[in-house]
Amino acid sequence: MGDNGIIQSKSQNLALFVSSYSAPQMIIDFRYAGLVLNVFIAMIFGPGIPILFPIALINLSIMYVCDRLMTAYFYSQPPMFGLNMTDSALKRLQVAGTIYFATAYWMLSNKQIFGNNVYPIEFENEPIKTGHYINDIDPNKFDHTLPLLAVLALMLTIGIFMFFQSLAEEILGKSNHDHTQELLELENLPSFYETLYKSDIDQWIKEE
Repeated sequence: MGDNGIIQSKSQNLALFVSSYSAPQMIIDFRYAGLVLNVFIAMIFGPGIPILFPIALINLSIMYVCDRLMTAYFYSQPPMFGLNMTDSALKRLQVAGTIYFATAYWMLSNKQIFGNNVYPIEFENEPIKTGHYINDIDPNKFDHTLPLLAVLALMLTIGIFMFFQSLAEEILGKSNHDHTQELLELENLPSFYETLYKSDIDQWIKEE
């Protein structure tokens, strides 16, 4: 700033000057990507590495606190975005549960973990035999992994049904799912029209 109170800048126009002193924009898609990544890593590798679940919880908690503080005190006004991004993230997170039960069943049904079954090899470069193959699955045999298999089959059935239902709605053009109304009911928010004063409504009608 000069002696006469005028700010001296090398910006060539007003837009560049404002951007030089403005707070950065919040990259909302990057935050969604981090959330989905944390959940999927915990769900895929969590059955074999259970410590990933509390690590994911701590990570998501830190992300939540940091995003709240950064949005209030650091970022500029958050960009306007619709519910398509939120709906897309929720659809991907629905798959995480199915992946968890699939990997949990496959890991916990490994005979070398609980049965201590070892299959020796004759040559050094021969692939290690695990004795764990998909054609060895016996659904009639009750063990600690049977509940996982039952839940996995149920979730796959529900997922296939929901997929064909959404596909049929998209083809027939009969999708009546109102995401805006759903969000308003979830957050207990009134509609835009209900928040206006009567004088504003009258002025609005007069302008129409």
